[in-house]
Amino acid sequence: MTNLATLLQFGLEAMVEAIDRALNSAGYGEIKPSHGVVFENIRPGGSRLSEMAGRAGMSKQLMQYLVNPLVDAGYLERRPDPSDGRGKLLLLTSKGKRAVRIAEEAIAATEREWATRFDPDQVAAVRSVLERAGQARKTTEIAG
Repeated sequence: MTNLATLLQFGLEAMVEAIDRALNSAGYGEIKPSHGVVFENIRPGGSRLSEMAGRAGMSKQLMQYLVNPLVDAGYLERRPDPSDGRGKLLLLTSKGKRAVRIAEEAIAATEREWATRFDPDQVAAVRSVLERAGQARKTTEIAG
């Protein structure tokens, strides 16, 4: 029997592949699957690199390595942090926001396809279980 972690990985890989195809076909080929962690951890009002790295559970150096090509390609911009003039905030540019919308639509399209290909109630049940697991994890992080 295949373990749950492997099964979840299969689903994640299918989503990542769908996002990658959609971004490439829309002309956003500079964005690689490894850049997903950047887009997942940037807040709408901007985020400091150290915050993003902390949320992602990685070093600042690795986050910087992933952020730099996205800044160079015009998906992100650096601005002074108004709360601390020495710091910089990373923000999505309009190009970056368009890329996020394309990725979100690819995810939604994959979910719709799964709901028609598989039992819609089972797909909804998987979503519900994973949402509850995510909420429990956030609660644990806040309490810890």
